[in-house]
Amino acid sequence: MPLIFYQQFLQVLRETTVVLAVVTQVRGSVPREVGAKMLIWGEQSTFDTIGGGAGEAKVIREAIAVLQTGEPRFVEIDLSGAPNRDIQGVCGGWMQVWLSRWQGEDAIALIQNMLQTLQIGQPVTLALPLNAQQRPFLPADLPPTLAASEKSAIAPQQPFTFPQQPPTNVGVANLSNHFLSERERHTPHTSHSKDHSWIKQYPKCLDIAGLDIVEGWYVETVQPPPTLLIVGAGHVGVALAKVAALTGFAIAVQDDRSQFACAERFPQGSRIFSGAIAQTVEYFINVAQIYIALVTRGFQQDLETLEGLWRKRDRIQPQYLGMIGSQKRVQIVFQELQKRGVDQSWLSQIYAPIGISIGALTPEEIAVSICAELIKIRRNGKTRHGRAKD
Repeated sequence: MPLIFYQQFLQVLRETTVVLAVVTQVRGSVPREVGAKMLIWGEQSTFDTIGGGAGEAKVIREAIAVLQTGEPRFVEIDLSGAPNRDIQGVCGGWMQVWLSRWQGEDAIALIQNMLQTLQIGQPVTLALPLNAQQRPFLPADLPPTLAASEKSAIAPQQPFTFPQQPPTNVGVANLSNHFLSERERHTPHTSHSKDHSWIKQYPKCLDIAGLDIVEGWYVETVQPPPTLLIVGAGHVGVALAKVAALTGFAIAVQDDRSQFACAERFPQGSRIFSGAIAQTVEYFINVAQIYIALVTRGFQQDLETLEGLWRKRDRIQPQYLGMIGSQKRVQIVFQELQKRGVDQSWLSQIYAPIGISIGALTPEEIAVSICAELIKIRRNGKTRHGRAKD
């Protein structure tokens, strides 16, 4: 849920100083992955999690110290369960977490730039130094070299020195959620489409060997959230918008009834359409990460929507397309669409009836079953709307 995380990050930064905790290395069985993040601005003031339990409690204690001193640091969490360890975890693994203090106008500007890029549907790359000498930056939009001040994005006790600026055309968009390895520092970067020449200019700042990181960088590409277009603004649509927003989807809603498709009913909706479905579909042409859930009030709306999507199938290709309704309703809709020339092969890719079978009855339960199916498709990396048969 990167968009939600960075929205919260910005909100906290506007009010106070905050520590960003990032899982930088893992070994064995651990509760979170490299790149998991957490915000800490007080003992009882946190957002998100790096795994919970005693390990997270240790990170919070260390983060309070970073808030006070401004000195960034690594925290190691041993979850092996050995009796002589300070954390009696039972996962069996080991985690390393980087803590850095963020405050001031520069930090706000950096996160604002990230959010603006994500909100227009573009990925953004964050280069985060794992030391107290460099500053975080966005390779596609480098900040000017600045002396340390109260406006520093990260505020250690010692002044910042930013290395000579890399060229403005640097790109690390394909280096997602991992460290720059020794091989990447000393070999041509022909495997990536972007220019990585800046990496070779600063080998001392990218020195990573084994589990020890010396003046390293953590480089992460944050992808824009996938969009869920909810067709139908009734009870199920309202519940689905709430659940899907919590799980990281940007919400768009369509219904030809303006009294239903409105911001009061859908405060999570970044885009709300009360016109014809044909006009709405045009808006999402060539959008890469689009999921579509039909939770309409009747099969006539299903017919109109599905036929419109079929007609524009070369320009709008959802990762997921699902339709609510009984088996009988699905059969009637599909038969009518075939009479109108829609291919059976295209219809067979629709998730209908929509949702994972959990015996759902209420709108909220149905929303959970639909969202579970959305997550399954998103996490399993399936393309378009090919259905895996249970």
